[in-house]
Amino acid sequence: MLIISIFILNEIPRMLILNKVINNQSNIWMVNILFLISSVLLLIDYSKKRKLNIKIIYIISIITILLFVNNLFGDITKNTFVLFVINVIIPLTLVGIKLDNINGLTKIFVKMFNVVIVLLTIYGIIDYFTSGALQLFIANNLAYGEFKLLIYEEHGLIYRMYSFFGHPLYNAKLYLIFFTVNKVYNKYYNNLYSDYVLVIITLIGLTLSGSKTALILACILFIFCSGVKKRKWLYYIFMFIFLITIFNTSMFKNNLLERFRIGIEYNNLSSGRNDVLKEVVRLGFKPNWVVSGGNGYSRQITANTMIGAINFEYPAIMLAFDYGIIETGLIYYIIFIYPTIVFVKKRNFFILFNYLALFLYVNSNNGLANLGSDSIAAFCFMTMLFVNIAEKEIEISVDS
Repeated sequence: MLIISIFILNEIPRMLILNKVINNQSNIWMVNILFLISSVLLLIDYSKKRKLNIKIIYIISIITILLFVNNLFGDITKNTFVLFVINVIIPLTLVGIKLDNINGLTKIFVKMFNVVIVLLTIYGIIDYFTSGALQLFIANNLAYGEFKLLIYEEHGLIYRMYSFFGHPLYNAKLYLIFFTVNKVYNKYYNNLYSDYVLVIITLIGLTLSGSKTALILACILFIFCSGVKKRKWLYYIFMFIFLITIFNTSMFKNNLLERFRIGIEYNNLSSGRNDVLKEVVRLGFKPNWVVSGGNGYSRQITANTMIGAINFEYPAIMLAFDYGIIETGLIYYIIFIYPTIVFVKKRNFFILFNYLALFLYVNSNNGLANLGSDSIAAFCFMTMLFVNIAEKEIEISVDS
């Protein structure tokens, strides 16, 4: 139920379903009821078993108290506070769970997630060869608001895969998760997909999604996380030929290559992110340490710059403006510093490398900072999975 709530019924499917079934175009979709129920039940169970990391719980308590202070004396509303607890605080607690059966959970997740990715890839290929007919259907019949406008704005200009799961950047994240979790699963369990299949599906998906950052990170993973032991040279030859083939398709040339070209020509590979950041610094805007501007404050700041991207895109900066520097620092301790310490202590650099690729990607766009998004829940789930696998590496090796 937890896996379905995060990776299948995320915010966009909830929005589309509510709009179609009950014609509801309010923001009720921002609350993931299924995730709330399943995660709370899971946390109660592991709390009774005393299998929660106490340090993580203390840090989360501090974050909650600081946000409550913000609600009393700052600009954080009651609705924002409640949403923050549901969509940020509860997902963060997942990182502190010491799972009983990491082997079984990983197996269930990988098999389920692989089916989702295969179906998403089929959807993307059909959508591409029908000139975006499937995403136009979503826009015309199901979507509304910003998601609908984004599909219309890009249609006919370049192809980027908008799907039932969301924005192209979100879809790109799914493909990076697909590659990293399968690589980790292949190393400690049994191979479901060979390295060749993983490369093909991931590369097709990322090209359809049109994310420059995700493609670069994936290529690094392809090179340094090869699980091929025999005839490794054959794997690299295959990968080189397949990359050349993809790079010579109209799908790549008219999308990613064009975006790379424009970025290089105008010295703007960050798609305006760095321009708006420089302007904010020049104008002297600074986030507060504790009392902050509340949800959406970072967007107001970038709107004042009248330059570059419409918001920072970098979630750490957005979170600092919206909720405070100290709160943001504590959040990043849980989702970055703590997991990294675990991987290094366990000398599990393979998981660390895959985790870092995923971490870098989710910090290249604003998903983690969007209060109505399940992005932080998805990343915390993956962090929980990787941390528990790393801590039980010896057990896994013996079982296999």
